[in-house]
Amino acid sequence: MQAPDRHGLEQDHRADDTNVFIDILILLMDLITSVAKARKITRTRLVVSPGFAELVAWEVPEPVSGSPHRYKYRLAYVVNGVCRVRYDNERGEGDHRHLDGKERSYAFRGLDRLLADFWRDVNQRR
Repeated sequence: MQAPDRHGLEQDHRADDTNVFIDILILLMDLITSVAKARKITRTRLVVSPGFAELVAWEVPEPVSGSPHRYKYRLAYVVNGVCRVRYDNERGEGDHRHLDGKERSYAFRGLDRLLADFWRDVNQRR
């Protein structure tokens, strides 16, 4: 595709488009490789009256941005479509928890402690 540049001369932008495509392809390959190396620990949904709990945890090859450990997790307790308790470590935000709509930082001290803290908070809200 020929398009005039700022001097009115025609330039071929196909090379630029190809480079962008290659950059995107490399990023996708890195993402797929990273996901392929992750190990699923659990992905479970439990009925916890009057709602449900969803527990998702992965061991990842590199720490998630903002977390010092090699786990990616999301633990949630939902009642009538409202998330009452959620522990997670979103990329860039690090380890934190949401209790009744308020976000607070969370000091991650291992998966066993994470589960104990999560169930304590769930039981306080049942």
